[in-house]
Amino acid sequence: MNIFIYEPHTEDWSKLNKDNFIEHYKLKFASKDLEKNEKFIDNIVNWKYEPYYTELRHQIKEISRYNRSRIQCPIVNNLSTCNSEDILLLTDDDDWFNPLVVEKVRTAFEEDESLDVVTWNCWNYKICKEEQFVKREDVGSNGFAIKRKMPWKYHSAGAHVWIPDLENRIHLDEDLSIWTVHPMSFYLNSNYQLEKALSRRDRAQVPENLNWASKEIEMMFEIISNMKMVK
Repeated sequence: MNIFIYEPHTEDWSKLNKDNFIEHYKLKFASKDLEKNEKFIDNIVNWKYEPYYTELRHQIKEISRYNRSRIQCPIVNNLSTCNSEDILLLTDDDDWFNPLVVEKVRTAFEEDESLDVVTWNCWNYKICKEEQFVKREDVGSNGFAIKRKMPWKYHSAGAHVWIPDLENRIHLDEDLSIWTVHPMSFYLNSNYQLEKALSRRDRAQVPENLNWASKEIEMMFEIISNMKMVK
């Protein structure tokens, strides 16, 4: 049984900058929601912080690269090399997994070969107007592992909303992933969120069951804390 971390929407942020990002966004990332696109682009055009948006995204992706190095699981960006019975851990390039996730997922699928998907407890680490740790009641965006053979919508962007429709699944009552919510997220980015994030001083207590992500959390907090408004 092969298990892969699947990052379909990652980007080489180090090659994007103030001169080329807007056009790149319009070509590759733009939402069908025109109002959302206009708001996001307006925020980036009027960016008034250092580092620039793409540099921040690069730094945040580096946290995930560190997290992946702890897991020892191959990363794929497309499914052309995956077989139908391979297992995918779907994620974005700013979210994190518990280092035990592969072991737990492999055990679950080996114990019941009829399974199509395994879910687990996913938490949000929110670092916007306040720092928060929130356990999700639904399936998180990186809160499941699924067989490659399942229809496309189950391993594409937003797939987590469809997972409850599947019958051949089990849930592991273990905290195996964190879905980060930060001011650089496409759907959250706004000057309001950034200003609130920069003015924040109080820290939230990391839940004991998320201690596996202590370093990732500190790295993320440091990135946000080191941002400066350009005068």
